[in-house]
Amino acid sequence: MCYDARYLVPLMPLVFVSLVKLPEMTLWKVRQSRHVVIATCVVSIVINGLAAMPYWRYWDSNPLYASARSVLRVIHDRLG
Repeated sequence: MCYDARYLVPLMPLVFVSLVKLPEMTLWKVRQSRHVVIATCVVSIVINGLAAMPYWRYWDSNPLYASARSVLRVIHDRLG
């Protein structure tokens, strides 16, 4: 249901290690392929940003407070 980055964080150093050799690769030396690589990165960032945007209001909140508030709301609705 939600996008969780905790599964990706341990893999990020492994992903960025491969970028060390990027300037030496033929793929990066050809101008058109360089633009394709950059466009793919931009599209990926936009898609992931759009996936994270619905959850922006939860970034600065305490999950314990939100849970207690929802439990109190249910109790209040049932009691009257």
